[in-house]
Amino acid sequence: MIISEKNILVLGASGLLGSAIVRQLKNDLDLQNCRLFTPSSSELDLLDQSQTLNYFKKNSPDIVFLAAAHVGGIRANNDEPYEFLFKNSQIGLNAVNAALVSNVEVFVNIASSCIYPKLAHQPIDESSLLASPPEVTNQWYSVAKIDTLMAVRAINISFSKRFITIVPPNLYGPGDNFDSDRGHVIPSLIRRFHEAKLKKESKVEIWGSGKPIREFMYSDDAASAILFLLKKNYSHSDLINIGSGEHINIAHLALKISKSVGYQGKITCDNSKPDGAPKKVLNLEKFSKFKWKPSTSIDEGLKEVYRLYKHSSS
Repeated sequence: MIISEKNILVLGASGLLGSAIVRQLKNDLDLQNCRLFTPSSSELDLLDQSQTLNYFKKNSPDIVFLAAAHVGGIRANNDEPYEFLFKNSQIGLNAVNAALVSNVEVFVNIASSCIYPKLAHQPIDESSLLASPPEVTNQWYSVAKIDTLMAVRAINISFSKRFITIVPPNLYGPGDNFDSDRGHVIPSLIRRFHEAKLKKESKVEIWGSGKPIREFMYSDDAASAILFLLKKNYSHSDLINIGSGEHINIAHLALKISKSVGYQGKITCDNSKPDGAPKKVLNLEKFSKFKWKPSTSIDEGLKEVYRLYKHSSS
């Protein structure tokens, strides 16, 4: 697919992945004569169905990326179960319905690896969806994201639309949320290690046992993979995993972050806190057929994110 002379709408353009998609789009040579829409939440409230419909009808997008979500780490999910369920369901379904009614040509729904069952066979294949319950620590977010992807699948099948769902692993990168309570593991640990270094604290405690294994992907790599699939005309009604192929346990990740930050104290684990799923690694067999490769290793990515964090907090 040649992306030219199109109206392109990025929902969640100020977020981690949304901003990366915008960067990739702006750097793309195929985007001559395209119009790019990146509404803020004050310009478009995706929780408001009528406002969402009106925005789509007014601007007539041809391609839509749904990267908007109410997000947070394990603690935030535990503290706000209803907000995570309600807001993410509303955001997803309002956007999908507006795209259908407005006759959007291509709708790209960005899901999350937390949609898969807690004890799914590893690496997690796309067919694992709904095979068993999701991880309890983020079940509210998971159910909401499943609502949206099922709506995408139903529309694709019922109306022969090119509405697709792409599932990335845990993302990190520029524009991440460094809140130590609400942020995901990498940005929250970067902040905690940085502050511990400044305060010359003797130890930093991480949640859980440190044993869970995760796959992390730099946000700009994820955006590159998503646009790559779009150009390859991927249009299957089923979802597709993307990823970096790099797996690491949380304890080792914490050690890498401490080295990137330059913290020299001790790292301890609070076993009274939840681990989440014991392992969450995506099966990339379907995606690997497209011959795409990431450009940012986790060591490079951590150094760059820490550099950006220091710059923003100075």
